[in-house]
Amino acid sequence: MGLPIERADAESMLQRWGRCGRELAALLAERNGLYAFDSALLVRPLGKTDSLHELFDWNKQKAWSEYGDLSDLLFFAEDIFGHPFAIEGERIVSFDLETGEREEFAESLEAFAATIFDEPALHTGWPLAHEWQEAHNALPIGARLAPKQPFVLGGDYVLDHLVPVNEIAGLTARANLARQLKDLPPGSAVTYELQPL
Repeated sequence: MGLPIERADAESMLQRWGRCGRELAALLAERNGLYAFDSALLVRPLGKTDSLHELFDWNKQKAWSEYGDLSDLLFFAEDIFGHPFAIEGERIVSFDLETGEREEFAESLEAFAATIFDEPALHTGWPLAHEWQEAHNALPIGARLAPKQPFVLGGDYVLDHLVPVNEIAGLTARANLARQLKDLPPGSAVTYELQPL
């Protein structure tokens, strides 16, 4: 993976991502990474960190290759279930880790924030993040909640169905699932292995 990226280099790298990249650079200059809504929303930091994969390091993780060519996306945030948000051209998209599908989410970072704040339960999974942590203590840094049975395979968005997973383990398992599901007819057998913390 190489050496961790220095913050100044990372800020200049964001410039290639157009208007949304410049907006993200401005946000991260004010607050370099953050958790919001009881850790349901994670915005990745720039440059070296002791606890989280920084933004560009996260985008270089090997598991992303399971989805094919994602060079047009810059993943910068995730909901409580690890489903990321990314810059794509002049817009923000949401990305489903279990299927590899992307959907337009907002036309700017400001619109992204407004949409999140309008409906945090829908867009971040905030109520389940709160309930899970009330029952089990705070999530470790870098952990997300993943379903024991994938949502795409009938898993439910309920407390007892969620386990905390390391961000890399969660990404790897779900990328592998998305690769298996691609072009499969309904009812086909798949293998899914989740490594809880």
